[in-house]
Amino acid sequence: MILSAGLPLLMLAGCASSLTPRPTEVDFAPNGDLTVRLSSWQRCTGTRDLAIRRADGWSGTLEGCSPAYRYDVALEPN
Repeated sequence: MILSAGLPLLMLAGCASSLTPRPTEVDFAPNGDLTVRLSSWQRCTGTRDLAIRRADGWSGTLEGCSPAYRYDVALEPN
């Protein structure tokens, strides 16, 4: 899943099957934290402060839901 509209790009990775919940909605807070809703209605969070930072963004693992999806946020150059 990739979001773009002048905002950082977000990519969620995970194995998809009919039994595995999949991301359906992503909210990106101004502080860089993520809230992801899954098809099972679980809400996951990705906290920027706990993420691995890079020059072009950050990455981490969503918390509070299963499966524990990895995510990457890539900043778009201006």
